Amino acid sequence: MAAGTHGVCLLGAGIFATIAHLPAIAAVCGPLELKAVYSRSSASVTSLAKAAAALPTITSPLPTYFDVASEGVDATAAGNLDDLLARTDIQTVIMCLPIPLMPELLEKVWKAGKHVISEKPVATSVDQAKTLIELWEKEYKPQGINWIVGEQYTYEKAFVKAKEIIAEGMIGELRTFHLDFCTFVPKGSKHLTTTWRFLLDGGVHHVAGLREILPCRLTALTATRALLQPYLAPFDTLQGLFRTDSAAIGTFNITFGNESTPSLRQYVFRGSKATLLVEMFPAGAQRVTLTPVASPGVVPAAAGVNDSLVIELKENALRDEFVSFSEALVAGMGSEEARDVDRKSGPRAALKDLEVIEKALKSGESGLWETLEA
Repeated sequence: MAAGTHGVCLLGAGIFATIAHLPAIAAVCGPLELKAVYSRSSASVTSLAKAAAALPTITSPLPTYFDVASEGVDATAAGNLDDLLARTDIQTVIMCLPIPLMPELLEKVWKAGKHVISEKPVATSVDQAKTLIELWEKEYKPQGINWIVGEQYTYEKAFVKAKEIIAEGMIGELRTFHLDFCTFVPKGSKHLTTTWRFLLDGGVHHVAGLREILPCRLTALTATRALLQPYLAPFDTLQGLFRTDSAAIGTFNITFGNESTPSLRQYVFRGSKATLLVEMFPAGAQRVTLTPVASPGVVPAAAGVNDSLVIELKENALRDEFVSFSEALVAGMGSEEARDVDRKSGPRAALKDLEVIEKALKSGESGLWETLEA
């Protein structure tokens, strides 16, 4: 292995592993060196290996590891999962697996002495996440074993720019904010054949983006929940209110069941001196718009900002997150790179996102305010 490179393997051969994780890992080829792929069955891992072979930076066939040979599939296993974890040239395991399978596998991988990049959400529930985090912090983190949660929304270019604008005081004091995500999952969606839980597994994305931008901490919420499409049971929609540890208050709308088209994904931050609008469009286009307050007696937050400022961006968050992950892994635990990744994508950061969605669903049942503690 070349100096400065970091050997990784990919566990999981589902939709997202194939169309997102695999190309992102390949795009960071150099700092990260993909050594092998694994899936439970030979059929799925063979399909993943074929997808890898089509990528220009993967120039030699990847060894495939599996536990169950699929009938009619001509595949030769380099070994099973235990054999894969025994390899000394692999330092990090990237897990793109159904969330219910993660807890048992996380501990297995940690025991093998490997770093982990796991799929979000951090666990199936807040209680389970806390148990896993406490185990990692007590037993494995002191050994220098890192745990990163693959939440790419904190690496979206529009969110990074919005965070900078607010931090520089360009909107003044934050007064209110709004998260609005609206999409429609049709009855024939390929995701309906998976274990994907739309509000929980998808909702944490949008909360993570909000977490990255906000200059304050979410402290409490109240919400209502609804099921607009019966095939998306138990619920596909959440709406509610946020309190923070500042004077700012916020609202949110997250729905996977509204037929409104095209899909809407935007964040609005209204300040004492300007309003900041963050918009995400299909095909990765993004726009950040800063509009100064046009009220008598209000001085623009920055000299010369008297007109709207519009910034057009193109997202590549998956690649950007893996660039940051590779830098953190190569630099090692305790490095500035690792601390920055932990702030954005560490398990305790991801726990905050999971807690918001879980408690919003709970509040939707009780009608009460829920305190956010993570």
